[in-house]
Order: sequence, then C-alpha cells, then structure tokens
Amino acid sequence: MKDREAMLDVLEQLTAEVRLLHLGQTVQRSAYLVLARHLAAQGYARLDVLVADLQAMGQTQTEPGWQGAHSELANLLELLSKQPSMRQK
Repeated sequence: MKDREAMLDVLEQLTAEVRLLHLGQTVQRSAYLVLARHLAAQGYARLDVLVADLQAMGQTQTEPGWQGAHSELANLLELLSKQPSMRQK
C-alpha cells in the first residue's frame, strides 16, 4: 500500500513538472513569435524567410516531433505575417 502511495506521489510530481515544462515551452514560443513580428515590423527581419528557414530546418531530422514542431512554428509565423502591422503610428 505504501509503495502504491509513493508511486502515486511520484506520478503527481512528474505530471506537475511536465505541465511546467510545457508552459515554459509555450511562453518561449510566444516570445519568439512576438519578437519576430516586432523585428519584421521594424524592417529587421522577413517573416517569409523565417518561415522558409523553419520549414527547411524541420526537414533536417527524420523525427516526426522535430518536423512537426518546426512546421507548426512556421505556420504560426506565416499567419502572423498576414496580420496588420504591430507598429505604432
């Protein structure tokens, strides 16, 4: 019984850690997208080139998770590129 409780505690701790890691990854992805958008709005980056680079980078590995993550980020950047500029006028 004690072993089962200890296992459940460990699983709960691991689940909490995974949630925190996922949240951190989401925040970093959001920060990357916002930064890219701001740089593009100021003329320092071209989102179409970043999209192409991400798609190319995704193809460098056969791991589906690697490819999917790069493709997802490229798709999000492409959507951002179609939005009105964030620059204040």
